[in-house]
Amino acid sequence: MRSIIIATSLFFLGACNQPKVNYYSTGEIRETFLYADKNDTASFEYTSFYKNGKTSSQGNVVKGEKVGKWTEWYADGVVKWSGDFDSIYDFYRESYNYKFLLEHEVLKVNQATRCRVNIEGIYYEFIGMFTSNGTVMRLYDDDLYDFVITPDKKGEEIVGIFLPGNINIAKIKYIVE
Repeated sequence: MRSIIIATSLFFLGACNQPKVNYYSTGEIRETFLYADKNDTASFEYTSFYKNGKTSSQGNVVKGEKVGKWTEWYADGVVKWSGDFDSIYDFYRESYNYKFLLEHEVLKVNQATRCRVNIEGIYYEFIGMFTSNGTVMRLYDDDLYDFVITPDKKGEEIVGIFLPGNINIAKIKYIVE
């Protein structure tokens, strides 16, 4: 009898930690929810995936809100953002470490060039860009890039990166062909 009780207890303990899994219509895992308490569906460890199987985002949710350390990746596995949601609005720092990557090595007139911007510890949706010569648009449905730059004339192009509160992070100079 004792072995039945132990086996039943182990079964239920394991069942509480089984993740809930949602799938893309094509069969790949889209996201998992790992509940510490099966009765609290508003608090869980969350992981989402791209269709290629690489992790898209990972972190904890408590009472329906993102909390603590979160990491988000581009579809190629490069970190898009990593930071603490408990201090997400803390923009003011002594210095900023950032990475800026253009899709093409050369900017050309009227050619849209996608780019990605990563500022250490800053949530990517707070990052803004401007250009001195053309347009900049944020990309929401692109798994690899954040913005697209389209210069409208040849010559010098200044691409600026900023945060809310007019915090200028960088001004990068390019020559448009």
